[in-house]
Amino acid sequence: MSDTMSCPDPILNPLPGAGLVPEDFEVIAVLECANGVTRKDADGVIAGNEVRRYEGDLTEFLDAMAAPSDPGPAAVCPAVGYGFRAIWATDAAGRFVPMSFPLTACGGPKEDEPLAALARLEVVDRTFSGAGRVELHEATAAGCATRAGAHCSETASRFVVVHPDVTAAAGGAPLTVTVELDGCQRIVGSDFQTRPAPPSLIPLLSP
Repeated sequence: MSDTMSCPDPILNPLPGAGLVPEDFEVIAVLECANGVTRKDADGVIAGNEVRRYEGDLTEFLDAMAAPSDPGPAAVCPAVGYGFRAIWATDAAGRFVPMSFPLTACGGPKEDEPLAALARLEVVDRTFSGAGRVELHEATAAGCATRAGAHCSETASRFVVVHPDVTAAAGGAPLTVTVELDGCQRIVGSDFQTRPAPPSLIPLLSP
């Protein structure tokens, strides 16, 4: 339980301490961290996080989040990384509890039913927090590449998550990059920048 909440790296293990909501914690709303949201301003486009506040009858959502995890570990699991959404419950006193999805036998989030229930709730507030500029009108007009770069029209269906710097990660949230194994085969950093992956890297990471 905490007096504050934050949006972590989008490709991350579940929030530290996340789990079931305590029985004596009366939930009045649920907050979701949506990463990779963009907003336009006078100079271009900014990428960042959006905190969405959901209210209404939370029973269906809370029941889905409290469902049991599958027994595991499974004998065979895919060599993929999982993105865990950061979701918090809050009470009338403004306190927050980090929540976690039930897990599959391979450690992935069982999120279909909880997210379907969440989508049926009303979004009563959206708060955007910019993390970095991904497009500058002046650069676009001059024919320069945007900060995000590496434009891609193909959707990747296979990816791996790499922790390239465990030393730097020791003092805070893990530093991660996501590598697309198909599609445009890009490297996507937590800073929202993308770049083509070296051709020799894909075979090394492919199962």
